[in-house]
Amino acid sequence: MSRIRIRDLEKTFRLDDAGSVSLFAKLHGALTGAQRRAEIRAIESVDLEVEAGEKLGVIGTNGSGKTTLMRLIAGIYTPTSGVLEVDGTIASFLQLGTGMIQRLSVRENVFLYGSVMGLTRPEIRERFDEILAFAELTDFADVEVRRLSSGMMQRLSFAVAVQVDADVLLLDEILAVGDQHFRNKCYEYFEGQRDSGTTVVFSSHTLTEIETFCTRSVWLENGRVEQVGPTADVLRAYKDRHGYPLEEQGKASLPATPSAPVEPPIDEERSEDGSGSPNGNDAADPAAARPPKTGANRLPRTTPR
Repeated sequence: MSRIRIRDLEKTFRLDDAGSVSLFAKLHGALTGAQRRAEIRAIESVDLEVEAGEKLGVIGTNGSGKTTLMRLIAGIYTPTSGVLEVDGTIASFLQLGTGMIQRLSVRENVFLYGSVMGLTRPEIRERFDEILAFAELTDFADVEVRRLSSGMMQRLSFAVAVQVDADVLLLDEILAVGDQHFRNKCYEYFEGQRDSGTTVVFSSHTLTEIETFCTRSVWLENGRVEQVGPTADVLRAYKDRHGYPLEEQGKASLPATPSAPVEPPIDEERSEDGSGSPNGNDAADPAAARPPKTGANRLPRTTPR
């Protein structure tokens, strides 16, 4: 069964002519109808079907139309022409944090943001402790959101969003949330979604993530579908077109694998017993390792005038 059906989809944005910069020119154009407009076709002649339970990757360079397509599917944008049908409920992870109010507490924003994402108050109340635990903000329930760091806000909004039980998940570069520890939790969550019946559309510049999570992918180029098919085939064609190896893309975004510890640098001056400090004591005063303050490394002192 097709969960998403797209036929001859087009999205055009109209921009004011760059030459009509003065107020008089804009008024004259509006009154006479002579105002010229430039058009940008962000999406053009796109045909695509996504089956229920499928994990579809969306790749392409900047400006290729990936985000526009995701926003069209989410219902944020209205198509200029064509057919776009989605069978079921949608949870969009496109702009995390939209709808949060800075001067409200974490607790109040969980209920507010949860409502924006489609959760009912009883559902939010039932999952409230789980949300804070996932976001690692259990001790911050009554703190104003404006006092949180940007990473803490991202964790909070993500923790609320993953509570939505939707038929379709739309993910746009979402795995870049938070630090590496929290990113690993996100990976574990989406690993579980990969084996579920949820349909996932995942847009990313990190091709290793696309290769890991998506069985089929679509490649957009200048707003058009360049290729759609098995992920390995699409990534290979994308690599050949743009001329760089896949293994160089996005390694830093994947969970870090344990590696052998790096040996610390060996001091040139060591004691006869082989210890790291000249006197053989491992607990030597750290101040002794600091370079002396000489004229070469001392900052110049300025006298206020």
